[in-house]
Amino acid sequence: MIACQQTVEKTVEKAVEKILGFLMVTFKAPMLPKRHGNGGGEVTSRLESRLGSHLAARIMFLLQKGESGKTALAKGLGHKTVSGELHKQIKRLLQQTLIAMTIPSKPNSRLQKYRLTATGEKELKKRDGEDEK
Repeated sequence: MIACQQTVEKTVEKAVEKILGFLMVTFKAPMLPKRHGNGGGEVTSRLESRLGSHLAARIMFLLQKGESGKTALAKGLGHKTVSGELHKQIKRLLQQTLIAMTIPSKPNSRLQKYRLTATGEKELKKRDGEDEK
């Protein structure tokens, strides 16, 4: 334990404390912005501010790859199940006509998927700096 403490003390300044017989090691590292598979943290932030939600922006980027159901979107977002917040954001995106249902006549179908609309694609391009006028 002493050798471990000495090694850590040499490499990380003031990161080791001994509290009540326990060795407490603290590592400090700079925080990096999250990237969600699109490689454009700044683009996500701009889209996020327009949509009012980080989750909505991530949904848009996932649908950019192709149509997807709620379960697949949840998994793409790193969630185990479909959350209430995911339902809420999909509903908002539908109301804003940024996404559309693939089976609009059956909104509660288990086969329902969502896709980007032309408006949604235009919004993503605008946020990407590729807006065609």
